[in-house]
Amino acid sequence: MKKAIFYIAILASLALLINIFDIIINDMDRLTRFGWGYLTGRVILLGIFVFLTFFMFSKTYGKSEE
Repeated sequence: MKKAIFYIAILASLALLINIFDIIINDMDRLTRFGWGYLTGRVILLGIFVFLTFFMFSKTYGKSEE
């Protein structure tokens, strides 16, 4: 289960990163106030998923208590 959450968090992080770069590259000059809010929300979600990925990495592949 930990590995599944780890890999799902990696995939979600990559998808969010691609979305953020797409917005920055293609739509930066057309962003409205709501667009900046959307972009900020995506960056916050990316931070959450990156934190989750690092947290689950240490739990999944860290020291084993054997």
